[in-house]
Amino acid sequence: MSEKDRINQIIKTLEKLYPEDLCSLQYRIPHELLISVRLAAQCTDARVNQVAPALFARYPSIESFAEADVHEVEEYVRSCGFYHTKAHDIVEMCKMLRDQYGGVVPEIASRGHVEAISGVAQAAVREAGLTMEEIDAIAATCAPGLIGALLVGSNYAKSLAWALQKPFIPVHHIRGHIAA
Repeated sequence: MSEKDRINQIIKTLEKLYPEDLCSLQYRIPHELLISVRLAAQCTDARVNQVAPALFARYPSIESFAEADVHEVEEYVRSCGFYHTKAHDIVEMCKMLRDQYGGVVPEIASRGHVEAISGVAQAAVREAGLTMEEIDAIAATCAPGLIGALLVGSNYAKSLAWALQKPFIPVHHIRGHIAA
């Protein structure tokens, strides 16, 4: 079975298991999901969904985020926590998307794409007070629960683990909560 066929089979299985509300983050277009996932770090999806409508109304495109004043974005995302870093990362990520990918979120992640959108993971490492070299392994959600993390995070995590030559540890979402 080819990787594409395997991915399609996984998607079909997820759609059968979770026919409604695959993602609790509300978004219309790919960059909104990417930004919402960044905002959801150390924040609930419910809070992100409260903040997102005004944020996306003010900044409806990657271009508008790329041109945004970070301090103004901070005011929109303040209630999500770590708002200085999140606002900065969002603006910088959108500048990269605008300048390197023509203002669109790449649908197929090559190593170059993954490195370009690394602000999300870089910020998480920075917020933890670590460097990439200090990380022993890369973990990400691997089972249904946080579809936004599945779409963005696990692919990035696998690529990052490969790039850093670190082990990738899949974490079942529910079991991870129980263990924590």
